[in-house]
Amino acid sequence: MNNSFSPSSMQPNQPLRKPSSSLVMCPLPPARGDTPVGIGSMQSSVPLCHVCGKPGNLRCTRCKKAIYCSVVCQTKDWDGHRQMCTPAGPDPAKEKPNQTDALPSLSPNTALPDSRADAVVPRRVYLKDLHTLKLDQGKDVQASVVEFYSPGRFFLQNPDLLETLQSISSQLQKSPSCPSVPLHVPCVGEVCAAQFSADLIWYRGLVQKLAADKKSAHILYIDYGNEEDVPVDRIRPLPADLEPFHPCAMECRVAGVEPLDGSWSAECCSAVKPLLADRVVTVKLVETLKNGHAHAVDIELPMGKRLSSLLIDRGFVKKAVYLPTVNDINAMLTASSENYRRQSRGKDDNTWAQPPKPLTQAVGDSFSVVITHFHSPDDMIVQKVDNAGVIEEMQLSLRQHCNRLSAPQDFRPAPGTICCAQFSENKQWYRAKVLAYPSEERVCVAYVDFGNSEDVDIGHLRPLSPSLLTLPMQAIPCVLAGIQPVGGSWSEESLLALQQRVCNRILRVEIEGVHEGKALVVMVDETSDPEDNIAELLISAGYASPVPAAGSLKAHDDPQAEQAPPEPAGPTFPVHWKTVELPIDESFKPDIVAVTNPSLFYVFSPSQDQQKLREMMRDLATFCSSDRATLSSCADKSELVPGAACCARFTGDDTWYRAVVVEVGKNEVAVVYADYGNTENLPVSRILPIPESLLQLPFMIARCALTGREHFPALWPREVLQMFLSLLPDGVVATALSFDGFSNILALSLPAEMGGVRLSAVIHDALESHKIKSAPSRSAAAEADRMERSGATLPQVAPAENKIVENTAEETVSLEQTAQSPQQRKTLAAEVQKNDPASACRCPSVELQMQRLERMIERVEHTVETFLSSLARLT
Repeated sequence: MNNSFSPSSMQPNQPLRKPSSSLVMCPLPPARGDTPVGIGSMQSSVPLCHVCGKPGNLRCTRCKKAIYCSVVCQTKDWDGHRQMCTPAGPDPAKEKPNQTDALPSLSPNTALPDSRADAVVPRRVYLKDLHTLKLDQGKDVQASVVEFYSPGRFFLQNPDLLETLQSISSQLQKSPSCPSVPLHVPCVGEVCAAQFSADLIWYRGLVQKLAADKKSAHILYIDYGNEEDVPVDRIRPLPADLEPFHPCAMECRVAGVEPLDGSWSAECCSAVKPLLADRVVTVKLVETLKNGHAHAVDIELPMGKRLSSLLIDRGFVKKAVYLPTVNDINAMLTASSENYRRQSRGKDDNTWAQPPKPLTQAVGDSFSVVITHFHSPDDMIVQKVDNAGVIEEMQLSLRQHCNRLSAPQDFRPAPGTICCAQFSENKQWYRAKVLAYPSEERVCVAYVDFGNSEDVDIGHLRPLSPSLLTLPMQAIPCVLAGIQPVGGSWSEESLLALQQRVCNRILRVEIEGVHEGKALVVMVDETSDPEDNIAELLISAGYASPVPAAGSLKAHDDPQAEQAPPEPAGPTFPVHWKTVELPIDESFKPDIVAVTNPSLFYVFSPSQDQQKLREMMRDLATFCSSDRATLSSCADKSELVPGAACCARFTGDDTWYRAVVVEVGKNEVAVVYADYGNTENLPVSRILPIPESLLQLPFMIARCALTGREHFPALWPREVLQMFLSLLPDGVVATALSFDGFSNILALSLPAEMGGVRLSAVIHDALESHKIKSAPSRSAAAEADRMERSGATLPQVAPAENKIVENTAEETVSLEQTAQSPQQRKTLAAEVQKNDPASACRCPSVELQMQRLERMIERVEHTVETFLSSLARLT
């Protein structure tokens, strides 16, 4: 009963699917020894012949029990049947078995006219009579999506329920539980046995609606999730001996979101259905609804993104607003207390480990901070920049401490105590305060040095040593002083604007007082010119209004800490990333994939472990779809300089990859994809900073510089740079001379047939001919920083072409001039596809680059001819 179609071949209006068409769960045939089941035996109105098993409509006139299809079958059975053929009557027990050889006549098979038929009353079963499925809230499970209607209603099946489905199916196919009742009229809400129209097999079905004439009912097959209208003569009560198993298909909706206009659009359903229908997915239970048979869940999609996030990003939904009542809060606290007590007897409750003291601050103190957790102007967590070294040392000690410990079986810390918790995003250990127990095995913790919180498995907790509690909590909760939201609450627009303005920046705060345990602060961005007061910016933008003098609260309590994302340093655009070190004194033909200038270019060196690359790509997708990436998107884009590492979203498949900035224009950035060697021009909105954890695996491009760069200028003449680029496709030979800790120093030479001249000498002579004064050697980052301070402008990057933008030129030179030959590119593409077909599909198009390269040949030839003439004179 498996589906014969794949998700890619689904039609918008697919035919009704069998209830048992789950990809992983289909009822098995009856166990050996069970009565064989035919189509006739599934219908209570057509009995079977006692001899041949065919439909029979004749009954023995003496005992009124034996059923036959003909006199021939009765004659065959008479020798055995006459020993038990007792006349039916008011008291059959007083009758003796038939002692004669006379064969009784046969009469049409009708219901017995005695009191037994009136005595049979079917037992009605309702959904509340079935068992309730118990699931751990917050725990990830694997399940199959067996039916999808909308993000607000779909059905999941657990692969572990195969035996249960087999047992239910086997019992339902047996003889009807009430054979003497010719017709069972169900009622709404009743769980019955219903005969599915596609295969005439009986399944458990919930009566959702009964037709006005009571001749049909709308049935939901509770073990598979699909629905249909079923005639009443194909509905019967559940067998009395059938176990009240919970529904095997779990009805679900996506948690935390709701449709924009109150109903799910056809466009939204069509977009989501191919991602879920008939797939096995990872499901996280968020909430069990009141009836116990429906659940709010979130699903991790194959690309590593949560379904709720995808729906929000595509504009199909809005975040659901849930305001818990006092009763809800009390119920949650009670449930948490019970979950903790249930398995705490005789275990280590960790009550000695109380929260460390908060940092002591005084009114008037002023210091530099970074915001580690942002909710609103009334709820922010900051860390002191001066304490970065202390925090780093503490994190190192925590890791060493926890790595020495195995998961203790008897450790069950009480709410309010401090322990070590492993953060789910980077698997590092942090000091955490136990807040609650959502379930017996899940614990809600708050990271006291950063400000954020999450649910973790109890196996991801470790006890602390007393020495790790001596350092005060590093998180400082703050409130912007002197302002209040316009309209009484902060709008989403105001929160987004403030988040973009203050995240990933070093700010200066001055404490003016304390309110409800939080520091009232004046926050200033000293990096702007002139300095920006954040509260004044909110007022001038119309998001906030000044608080009257009487309302400007002053207090003398010290602020206390709370919590923040356990990444001491947020994602950045680092220039010092790990590069491949090329073998020294070995000559090779380089695959130069991107060029900023002779002091900074990149050679593709595909020597990476494909398995590690796939694992890194999964981590990259997780980061870029997370809330941290949303916060990071408002990082200071002024850090985007040539040579900086970043995350870039390729336009061909909307997938994020590691990349390196080649050049920066006014509205666009030219990047080279660090693990594939292709290039692209992107708007700044498709660039994100990259966390350090994603830089541990070295890039597949090697950062290089031409030997003799100590004589090279910071700003390159257009003619000289164009000459350098034009020489690269001509089969230059490279030799790695050294590695200076930042770049591979290469000697590039022309082929022997072109004289074998070193390019460094050619470049030097070309610079001299233009009378360019040499500049002191400096790193790519220093050069970019100097250019930024000097106010040098860069030409805008053309959006339609893969270009390398020169520092001072008005014209651009195509990147394809530095690419491999067509045959080399085809070979590389074939090797990549062989090793990792998925990666090959994700890479930017090699063929497109080759087409562009061929179009550039004619433009390059003229420049090369001119250069060769100059070279002949020089040599």
